[in-house]
Amino acid sequence: MEIICPKCGQKVILDEKGRGFCIKCGMKIYACTVCIRKGRKDYEKFVFYSPKALAGHMRVHKPSVTMLSASLASLEKAAKNLGIEAEQLLSNARKLSDCLASEEMSAEQLLSTLLLLNVSATLALAKELRKFKSEGARMPVKLGSYSEISDANLPSFVRRNPWLEVLSKRSPI
Repeated sequence: MEIICPKCGQKVILDEKGRGFCIKCGMKIYACTVCIRKGRKDYEKFVFYSPKALAGHMRVHKPSVTMLSASLASLEKAAKNLGIEAEQLLSNARKLSDCLASEEMSAEQLLSTLLLLNVSATLALAKELRKFKSEGARMPVKLGSYSEISDANLPSFVRRNPWLEVLSKRSPI
């Protein structure tokens, strides 16, 4: 693989892991192999001078499945209600997440992938994710008054804290 050093414009030959050395400016170069394989030419966005910077850039290529893993219990409940096995629903969710994370996928490919998946499971997943997203919004916390809070129910580091009375009088945000 060969790229151009963003600092000096010299051609740099990279090894298979995307590492190289610019002879002209004397800098070690770390390049994203995923971006190189895609044929990108804007080197300043994916060529770095430290491995930590490259590691930070690699998060761009990682599919986002945190919402799917966070709502596992909610998905299982939806699967039981709809008569769909949880494993099938979760596997469809993973396939859908991988497809959506892929930047190279066109709209036609995405549509054909959705049709290949079990349509009812995909619809159930979409409903559940929409509900999970709306539930994730900030909800006001209702605190009892200071007189209702007993010292026995509080952890030892909070008991007899003079700020507890002040905080209990504030309205929630």
